[in-house]
Amino acid sequence: MACFDRRSFIKTGAGALVAAGVPFAVRSQQVATLPCLRSCRSAALPCLRSRRSAPLPDANVAVPPYENTIRDRLWMWGHGGIAFDKPRNTYDIPTAPPIEMNDACRYMGIPNVCVCRYVGLPEAKDCSAYLKTFKDIKRIALSIVDSAGGTWREKYELAKKLRKENPNLGTVWLDDFFRPQKMSRPDDIHAFRNELDADGFKLACVLYPDSDGIKQEFKEVLDLCDQISVWFWHAKNIPTMKANIRKLRDLVGPKKALIMGIYMWDFGDRRPVPDDLMRQQLATGRELMAEHQLSGLVFHPTSLVNRKLSSIEIARKWIAENGNCTL
Repeated sequence: MACFDRRSFIKTGAGALVAAGVPFAVRSQQVATLPCLRSCRSAALPCLRSRRSAPLPDANVAVPPYENTIRDRLWMWGHGGIAFDKPRNTYDIPTAPPIEMNDACRYMGIPNVCVCRYVGLPEAKDCSAYLKTFKDIKRIALSIVDSAGGTWREKYELAKKLRKENPNLGTVWLDDFFRPQKMSRPDDIHAFRNELDADGFKLACVLYPDSDGIKQEFKEVLDLCDQISVWFWHAKNIPTMKANIRKLRDLVGPKKALIMGIYMWDFGDRRPVPDDLMRQQLATGRELMAEHQLSGLVFHPTSLVNRKLSSIEIARKWIAENGNCTL
């Protein structure tokens, strides 16, 4: 895997990259050179109906395909700045002044964000103005099944409205879709999939192998999703990540886009993620990306990055050291 400093290159009129008078330095890594990992957007995804052959509307053109660096495939799970402050702080998280999504992504060095309106933040009426602050965001996704008030239909209509102002909003998410919670969700996922295709949206869902399991009965919904986000609620289950990702890969096939969640707080046990386990999950993510098992990583959540947690700084340092490494 080669690492480079983007600042040591300039782009010519023909679009080629040339050295800007700075020697090209390649740092040796302590892992084997990673094979090329294709963009998940260019992979042929399994489908159930011929409807998938129709071209997407022009609105989705503004969502760029992934570049061949680790950083470009990193996301943050976005929560409103006060999402975990009192009285909502039921996880024993240290308090800090609010930090909003764009600032959190800039601090971590992550270009993409999934806006999950946990406890309804930001409010629907404020979303348009809120997304205007996303000056450093390359790709945006929005949850439509989540703990925010309102129906999934209202949230999907909000996503369509917001994309008119933010053409880099290309994916809608079904958060906690397989968990036994009473959240509004589509009754007919097949019909909704057709609607998404007509509107030019990608569909992603959240799965917890350590609480939901990996079950054959999930496959029908998983096949209809363009991307599956895999999370582990308890930090003590981080050592099982590799085996569970491979098990899920066996279920959904080799071309489905999988993205692994990186918790920076142990919500399951209401404590910091131990340093050794934080490093282990980052190393696992990198290894599985090298093996083409994962398309990327998503760090959770934006609202904690200024809480002076060791796990945050470990992740930030890892991103700084590995972000510009090519796959």
